[in-house]
Amino acid sequence: MRRLSVLLGLAAFIIAAVVGYTYSKRAQDTVQGVSPPMLAVNTEARGNKGWVYRKSDPVTHQPIVLAEMDVYERVKEPSTSRVGKLRLRLYNKTGNTYTYVESAHALFDEASGVMTSDDAVSIIMAIPADKEPADKAATANLMRVQGSGVRYETKTGKATSDKAAQFQFANGNGSAVGVEYDPGKKELHLKSQVSLNWVGHGPSVKVMHIETQDLVYKEAEQKVYLSPWARLKRDTMTVDAKNTLVTIEDRVLHQVDADFGSGVQIQDQRKTEFSADKLITFFDEDGAITNIVGDGHAHIVATDPASRTTVNSRRGELHFRIEDQEKADGTKPESILEAVQADGGATVESAPLPRPNVQLAETRILHSESLWMDMKPDGQQIREIRTSSAASLEFKPNRPEQSHRTLDAGRLTITYGDDNTIDAFHAWKATTHTDRPAKVADVKSPPKPGAKDAKDEKAKKPPSPAITSSDELLARFTPGTSQLALIDQNGSFRYQEGDRQARAQRAHLDQLANQITLIDNARVWDDTGSTSADTIFLNQANGDMDATGHVSSTRLPDNSVKNGSSLLDDSKPMQARADKMRTRDKNFSVHYDGHAVVWQGGNRTAADRIDIDRNQGTFHAVGDVVSELVDSKKQPADPTGAPPAKPDPKAATARAAAPAPADSMIYTVVHAAEMMYDDDRKIAHYTGAVKLIRGRMTMTSSELRAYMRDNKDKKSDESSLERAVADGSVVVTELAFDHTRTGTSDHAEFFTEDNRVVLNGGIAAMADSRRGITRGSQLTYYSDDDRLYVEGEKKALVVTHMKK
Repeated sequence: MRRLSVLLGLAAFIIAAVVGYTYSKRAQDTVQGVSPPMLAVNTEARGNKGWVYRKSDPVTHQPIVLAEMDVYERVKEPSTSRVGKLRLRLYNKTGNTYTYVESAHALFDEASGVMTSDDAVSIIMAIPADKEPADKAATANLMRVQGSGVRYETKTGKATSDKAAQFQFANGNGSAVGVEYDPGKKELHLKSQVSLNWVGHGPSVKVMHIETQDLVYKEAEQKVYLSPWARLKRDTMTVDAKNTLVTIEDRVLHQVDADFGSGVQIQDQRKTEFSADKLITFFDEDGAITNIVGDGHAHIVATDPASRTTVNSRRGELHFRIEDQEKADGTKPESILEAVQADGGATVESAPLPRPNVQLAETRILHSESLWMDMKPDGQQIREIRTSSAASLEFKPNRPEQSHRTLDAGRLTITYGDDNTIDAFHAWKATTHTDRPAKVADVKSPPKPGAKDAKDEKAKKPPSPAITSSDELLARFTPGTSQLALIDQNGSFRYQEGDRQARAQRAHLDQLANQITLIDNARVWDDTGSTSADTIFLNQANGDMDATGHVSSTRLPDNSVKNGSSLLDDSKPMQARADKMRTRDKNFSVHYDGHAVVWQGGNRTAADRIDIDRNQGTFHAVGDVVSELVDSKKQPADPTGAPPAKPDPKAATARAAAPAPADSMIYTVVHAAEMMYDDDRKIAHYTGAVKLIRGRMTMTSSELRAYMRDNKDKKSDESSLERAVADGSVVVTELAFDHTRTGTSDHAEFFTEDNRVVLNGGIAAMADSRRGITRGSQLTYYSDDDRLYVEGEKKALVVTHMKK
């Protein structure tokens, strides 16, 4: 409001001075010997038409006043003077400009010193001394005031009017009903129906329109007080408030302070509403808005075709930049929203609005003590939101299939794409919480009469919430949709969903594939077991898992299952190590690849690859297979005095835990190229260069079937292996203290109950380095007491070669 002081101050002053100044000066000049036309005392008279009065400074000779009037009348009792068609020039101190006043009639009461005029008064201010008031070119941009019903007190200089007054100046115009000006206080009071239009100083032609019920201008303070309400409107922005204070600096509008202010700005397709207990607006010298500050219950709502964004805080600020914009009528400066700042319990809620062929995204709610929002260059869409303190971001679902997600962070940065959709967010010291919706099973038959809705009956309970934490989190969204696509979490990552938990140094979530990748010191565990590896891939939809690098897994025992002794005994924990591991079908199908080792209790199997299918009850090992089967009973003493043999060294390396002392346990070690175990039949089938080692005995064959004991009676001293059946080029070797026994046949059976070996198939033979060779159709040898039973073929003799 450039030159608002001139507009408001001089408007009333000149109206009041229209005749008061002239007549007070006239009385003084009479005393000094200047004799304008006067009427006789106590007589009524009229002056001549065209009466002129001049006054100049006696020292500088600069003009002070020039008064012209067509009619002059004076009455003695009461002492009153009247003038008609007054034309008055009041010069400034230097005499280079003057204020021109016209009034049809005026009345002056000399006793009270009050001048009144009920007729119209017209004022033109600051006319160059060498120009005439009728010169339209010279006076086009000068201040003009029109009013009536003026009352002027010559003693105090106070001027008042209860009637309407209009004014016009170079940068605007205005009106009011009821005016009072006190020169002693330098205060102007516009009493009602105040309306002011101000265009500004620069190239902008946009009008600032101010309306209020009551206006007080304090010239010394350069402040304008508007009460009890005020409305300010410029272009597409309107502000309504209660008591309002306008501050002027160097005759330029600087600031507007409004109580309980609320405003709205409409720019293209974006509508911005704001309010606060205290609303402060700052302007540049051209009247363009640079800042709006809301203090106390600050509230901002920005609406565009795609979304509605609401900001609430104790204090909020709108920052604008002034930018030239190309318009139909030329280039014009615009106040473009550049940034929004919110402090003190700040909340930003962005809700999507329905649009054709666009699915509703989640509603986003951000909480933080302090945040900063940068706008895109057009000022209509958000570019980035930053928090400098702890923040919470909530994704509230608007569709049944959407998840409810929250993010808590030490600080947070959100970047936006088109239509105010989230492009990415970056959080530090982050914790996430995801609640997935319940899935409804497919319904193929209608519900029974009187029953609840079939979907309600088959609706599953919602899954357990997924909770993660990490030192840093970076999330990316599918462009233009606000749909989460990828999350990277770095530093001390932790994950929990029901019983399932995980940890790693880094984690990557592919939301579209619903897969989590754990990297570096990764570990996953639940109530059924745990897996650790260098890298773990976890499918959240079906629980499938892939692990690579230094894999170690444990499957915990099922307390509801009775003790057993099979390779797939659910009553005992199962542990494994491998280069790679893959689980499917809720961990019922497990594949180990590369240096695989699986052990359960004392039983161990090592191979290049191991596959376990608990649904089928199979255990399949391929490539350099080594199985260790341990008995709970103690190793019996050797009747020959030979020390007990230890398991094969290669098999021993497969153990992950320290084995029991060799002199107290019996181990059965089987080497083969491949092994297939059937848990229903309790048979492990070994093929390809099979070698079985048990104590002092070694048995080689083309294939071998190991029959595992069911151990239904829970006997703790029974062997895991009940018997073994070997076929194809069978060779049985036993090392005693002082001799060696070697048996050969096409078929052999070994019974752990009594350490009995039965050789048959073809010609069975037993060679004893001390006793010689024995052949027969079937040889039965008892290792514990060194007994040998020989059966010959039908119509054939048993042959024994004894060594002397």
